[in-house]
Amino acid sequence: MLIYVDDIIVTMTHLEFIYSLISRLQLELPLKDLGPLSFFLGIQATRTEHDLHLCQAKYIADLLTRVHIIGAKAAKSPCPSSSKLSRYDGESLLDPTEYHHLFGSLQCCTVTRPEISFAVNQLCQHLHSPTSTHRTYAKRVLQYLKGIVDYGLLYTKGDLQLSA
Repeated sequence: MLIYVDDIIVTMTHLEFIYSLISRLQLELPLKDLGPLSFFLGIQATRTEHDLHLCQAKYIADLLTRVHIIGAKAAKSPCPSSSKLSRYDGESLLDPTEYHHLFGSLQCCTVTRPEISFAVNQLCQHLHSPTSTHRTYAKRVLQYLKGIVDYGLLYTKGDLQLSA
């Protein structure tokens, strides 16, 4: 069960248990069942009989539009292979507000795009004094997302096996 402020998502393999839980909750709280999950906190959920696909295509497209990158060329990776950001790279941003908003949005994207976590972590280390180089790095992450906007996480039914 996932609870966010006044929204609740209940999911599991046994539908009878879901209905039972919702019935019990309705005895204590005023609830409205909105049916199967389709959109939650910027995450689109598409369910079939065999799998669940979570992606943030709309959230990412809106973000690309907001920061004026929608027409930019897509990047093949979220960061250069030899990237190590330094606090001395580039010029200090006079107003870091835009950078902070961009970082927060990228952090939200890691929910369905875990491969950008390293790059976003690099950006996080410079929130206190971001520079023009850090902003450029953040925009590269966005350019990477632009090329794969419809990608996300796919959960399939079956035995859970972790492979590395």
